[in-house]
Amino acid sequence: MYDGFPVFTDWTDLDPYKDRSNTADYSCVRSNIAFIGDINTHDSSRMLTNDVPNNVPNIGYWTGIVQAFERGNTAAYLDGQGASQVTGNPNSVKNSSPKGDGFIGLAYWGHTHDIRGSTWTNNVAKQRPGLRVKSFFFDVNEYGNSSNPNNRRYNNQYFTAAKYSGFYTQPGKSTTQPYNIHGNPFKDQDGNNNNNVWQKSDEPEEAQTYFLQSDARAVLSAFDKIFSDAASAQRSIAGSASTNSNVSQSGSYLFQASYDTGTWTGDVQAYQLTAAADGSVSLSSTPAWSAETQLSTLTYGSGGATRKIYVGRRGPTPSSVATPFTTAGIETALKDDLNKVSAAAAVDGLWQQRVAYLRGDKSLEGTTFRRRFKELADIVNSGVQYVGAPATNSVYAEGYASFASAHATRTPAVYVGANDGMLHAFNATNGNELFAYIPSWMGPRLSSLTDPGYSHMSYVDATPAIGVAKTGTGSAASDWRTVLVSGTGGGGKGVFALDITNPTTFDESKALWEFTQANDSDMGYVLGKSRIVKLRTSSPSASAQSISSKARFSNAGSSLRPAIGIALAVRNMKCSTGILKIL
Repeated sequence: MYDGFPVFTDWTDLDPYKDRSNTADYSCVRSNIAFIGDINTHDSSRMLTNDVPNNVPNIGYWTGIVQAFERGNTAAYLDGQGASQVTGNPNSVKNSSPKGDGFIGLAYWGHTHDIRGSTWTNNVAKQRPGLRVKSFFFDVNEYGNSSNPNNRRYNNQYFTAAKYSGFYTQPGKSTTQPYNIHGNPFKDQDGNNNNNVWQKSDEPEEAQTYFLQSDARAVLSAFDKIFSDAASAQRSIAGSASTNSNVSQSGSYLFQASYDTGTWTGDVQAYQLTAAADGSVSLSSTPAWSAETQLSTLTYGSGGATRKIYVGRRGPTPSSVATPFTTAGIETALKDDLNKVSAAAAVDGLWQQRVAYLRGDKSLEGTTFRRRFKELADIVNSGVQYVGAPATNSVYAEGYASFASAHATRTPAVYVGANDGMLHAFNATNGNELFAYIPSWMGPRLSSLTDPGYSHMSYVDATPAIGVAKTGTGSAASDWRTVLVSGTGGGGKGVFALDITNPTTFDESKALWEFTQANDSDMGYVLGKSRIVKLRTSSPSASAQSISSKARFSNAGSSLRPAIGIALAVRNMKCSTGILKIL
């Protein structure tokens, strides 16, 4: 006990991360600490002394860095990325005698450094790379001293600690909230002077995580804000897939999709799975590749202009299913959609620039268009689907064996939908994008992705289904295809099918069909995963039983020949609708 309060001297059983891996990336874990009290407390002179090997930093040193910033002095320090920085507070108003409480330096250090990284503890078992802390301070305003702005801003250790432990250190979901990853709350990510990194945008000179509270209702309101802030910046795991249901000693791979609600970005990563001789299975702690990293490398350079992106055509009977998503390739209706930021907005003449932006051009980001913090958008409800060589032990006949043999060495790929309006295909070996497809009904909503005031929406937000289908009447390999079918979840009312037999040669001609409200006004949202099933028809004109309350059929097959149908669970506001399309 110290001063009548319990003090824990053994952290072992209190460690919230004690049962977790020491090799995972903890940058996605948002750790928050809330302080409630008055500023008229004992000075924090009982801080532990410097002991880096045992995870105790030099608190006095980091307190001195904060004081140097407050005085307006240039300070030399090591930022959270391990880089040496020499910078300071550029503002004209300084604090000549800042508070020297140790927790000011501790809060700043914990916010800008991996508090359990290898730099701060040599106990490997206790290392949690990427783990940082954001602090919130509730000042109960004892004696009313903090009501005076000068007292609050220049003579209040809570305010100072909030200023240096609550500023933005990573991209946020709003472009009005700049950030600095180098440990300086007065400069944005581009090195420009910007106090909005640390201050409240609607209350200049007030720290974002400082709350002046003197009543219970106000405290509850502040906690609501904290929980909202913490929840808005979470990274989560989406669907996954593996190369093989049987993990071999030579190695298989797990493909994992993820999303970050703080920036509405996503990624697909490949992790190697290896089986040991004793039968145990291990998963690599570091990804073999990251699709987002590969895509960013491509789009930042000249390769972004050559991405293979295709978009569906509209209407019940378009001249072709799809066209290249380029300024020269898209149809007039899509140009009109892209010529304004929203359906209700005025024409701004920027449709060509929007095409370039959606293809990866960053030249107008942060000015005319929304800043994207990563090239790949969030992947929420779409699971990853892996496709390698066709199965050789299939029950299919009539040329299937020839088909499987012809494509035995095709490039393996993973497919996933993202809320950038695209179904993406990535090379399963290296993560390079093979192609992307934009369903036609995404067209009227694509401009919203460029809006600086963008509010998150679903686009291609469903798991694709993949199978084989016999599309010819002969027994040659060319009579078979590998087909991908998908809805878009909450992103729109429609279904599309693609020929992915050879993903490296995919082009607009490989878009097989789309089925939308233009084809049936009762078409609803396809929220579940589609199913590709094998059927048998008795004659080319045979009828089929409805699979739901209402059905639409297209039957093209030979007598007594197995047909491949695509069964879809469809939902709208009026009724449940089923679709069966026989290829």
